[in-house]
Amino acid sequence: MARNFSPQVLSIWRLAVVTMVWLVWDQRNRCIFYGATARSSHTLAQFWGLMREANGCNIGCIKNTLFDLSPPPIRFIKVNIDGGAVGAPGQLTGGGVFRDNFGVFRGCFAMQHGSGFAFEAELATVFSAVEIAFDKHWLHLWLETYSVYVVNIFKHHTSLVPWRLLGQWHRVRRMMGDMQIVVSHIFREGNASTDRLTREPVDGFEWWGSVPDFLNPFLNRDRSVEFYRFSM
Repeated sequence: MARNFSPQVLSIWRLAVVTMVWLVWDQRNRCIFYGATARSSHTLAQFWGLMREANGCNIGCIKNTLFDLSPPPIRFIKVNIDGGAVGAPGQLTGGGVFRDNFGVFRGCFAMQHGSGFAFEAELATVFSAVEIAFDKHWLHLWLETYSVYVVNIFKHHTSLVPWRLLGQWHRVRRMMGDMQIVVSHIFREGNASTDRLTREPVDGFEWWGSVPDFLNPFLNRDRSVEFYRFSM
């Protein structure tokens, strides 16, 4: 059980256990030295109250977590993706960074694609990343995104996507038949470079085969930076 807790929550659990032992000891001393009547129901109520409070802290807690963009396995190209909307609905933006199994930068892109909602931007950006990889014959592809919605779409091959993206999704699924694709989730804190790409002003679509100057600080930050995250 302790392996599932952050250090902060584990400390709270330890404090709860020590306090519960103290409650029992205090009740014993009251009975021995002051002739008080044992109030087991009151002690048990305090006991379970401490248990509930300690357990509740694991629902939302500060976790000291290391986010880094680890390289993919041999032969794989990893693309980290982000998409968003400036408004709801608003201008859709997206971007992605490709790296090989040595962690070497292989290219990045930024795009704007009409108006809509953030989840549409995320999907459209991931679809575009697959199309780019297919065109470049990067047939072993690891997709990494902070969008759980996108991860589930790819893992379950569902057609529950916005109607205007259905055509692109069907094309991508045909491409995936000739590819080996892995999909995983990353917290947004570990995806700073792609978040920066979504804010880069472009006219429709832009591809960079080498690292653009504006992206260098964010790529360095993504490689190994420790963040505090409040997770629910």
